[in-house]
Amino acid sequence: MSPFSSALVLLCGLSFSYAFQSFQSQIPNGDAVPNPCTTNAGDVWNGVGHEAVGGAGARNPFGLAFAAAGNTWTADFCAADSDSDGVTNGAELGDPECAFVKDGNAASGNAVSHPGICEPVTSDDCKTKNSWLTTCAAAEVDEDDDGDDPNSALSVTAARLITLIASFIAAFM
Repeated sequence: MSPFSSALVLLCGLSFSYAFQSFQSQIPNGDAVPNPCTTNAGDVWNGVGHEAVGGAGARNPFGLAFAAAGNTWTADFCAADSDSDGVTNGAELGDPECAFVKDGNAASGNAVSHPGICEPVTSDDCKTKNSWLTTCAAAEVDEDDDGDDPNSALSVTAARLITLIASFIAAFM
């Protein structure tokens, strides 16, 4: 593979892996939304508006509602309950007063749950509302808490990058 092709693969992989981060700053605590599919404290759902933990692909109810709101955090969107679990988007993301403003007012608290996934995911009501959610069913939990959780943001990003690089290599060979 030529140096140009190698550079192209690397740049495409990095932009693909980090494309969703621009949206994270448009919602309160967008980079720290808890992953409801794991019991490991600190695991986050990086693609908050997507069905996949790492982002990209199909959107979850929060992502669809965010797009419908013009990808803007508004008082109405904050007060809505995108995942129909009885908790507003703002309360789930640590902004119960809906005071967050991008590049302005910070959220008053931390994100406590995922605004696009009905929680608790094991409840019968949420299982129905989350019928699209396959990640939790297939989630492997880092039971020994040694940091090798396959659903962590780093693991998901690395796996996506490896898959992307492999597909580019196959295309150029």
